[in-house]
Amino acid sequence: MSRWQPLWLLLAFGLAAGVNALMKPRVEYPLSEGERTMATGALTLQDAGRRHELKLITARVVATDVGRIFAAPLAVRAIWLRSPEEDGQTAPDLELFADLAPADGSALAADARTASAVRARELPIVARAVGSDARSRVRVPGAAAPSLVSRGQLLIREALELQPGDPAQGWRIRGELTLSLSDAGEDERPVTGTLSARLLW
Repeated sequence: MSRWQPLWLLLAFGLAAGVNALMKPRVEYPLSEGERTMATGALTLQDAGRRHELKLITARVVATDVGRIFAAPLAVRAIWLRSPEEDGQTAPDLELFADLAPADGSALAADARTASAVRARELPIVARAVGSDARSRVRVPGAAAPSLVSRGQLLIREALELQPGDPAQGWRIRGELTLSLSDAGEDERPVTGTLSARLLW
């Protein structure tokens, strides 16, 4: 075996890792400063017999198709829930990503803007946002660090148009959450909740 072979092998691994990183689809989850800090809704959580109240900013439907070089476009359809960022915070106390893709695998139009796409469906909460490093997580009041969400479910029971006939203005939604939270070195624990929020598509 040539003495150069281990070096070439390392270079090949490095090149493959670099190409994979460059080609990994990235999805923008943008919010303005005002949107990050303005509460328009609320979430109540029941965690091990304790009740926690968290504010919510306007929830967003993230609907985009991300092009890929050697594969079909990545269809991202998600509902993004977030608590407001308080003074001095570098991350919100709560951030959740619910998969909005139809269960039958069909493609929901990115500009559908229809309440039927979000209402009365059991939407899975995913551990990580598609195309992003952001994680679904919850830091309840008084906790030193956030708990990571491994899985969960969002059920929106009510979605009322804020301006009838103009879905672009969004909806007032009411729904329920179930989450499985985990902390370092501890077993997962179930958490339930109810929410009322504004939702924009």
